Amino acid sequence: QKIKSLEQEHTQKVSEVKKQHSDEIHKVKDDAEKHFTLSLKNITESAERTLQQVKKNHDYLVESIQQDIQVKHAAEVKLMSCQHQEVKLTLERKLSSAEKAKDALENEISLMSHKIPSLEDSNKAMVSELGDKNMEI
Repeated sequence: QKIKSLEQEHTQKVSEVKKQHSDEIHKVKDDAEKHFTLSLKNITESAERTLQQVKKNHDYLVESIQQDIQVKHAAEVKLMSCQHQEVKLTLERKLSSAEKAKDALENEISLMSHKIPSLEDSNKAMVSELGDKNMEI
């Protein structure tokens, strides 16, 4: 009877130890799953924050590049406008000079036109004088 009692006691202790070990294994397993789930959640959140930051940086770079392109285009337009303005001013100066030269020539032609009748009269007078002298001779 003592042996049976010891066997039962031993079986009971083995059963208790097995249950205790099983409980500890389940607890360790649950703790590991919780830790893994929490780590995975933290890693996922960190990756999402990093992705959002990368997207913001990308958007900023795209916007910055677009602004640079707009500034460059505006500068090119301004440069072309300045060059156009310089050409326009040069042409206006040349046109003004040409108009002054034309006016001077027209004035000279006008003066010559006024002189022509008096030169013709003078010429006629000289021809007449020469004719008279010729007749005398």
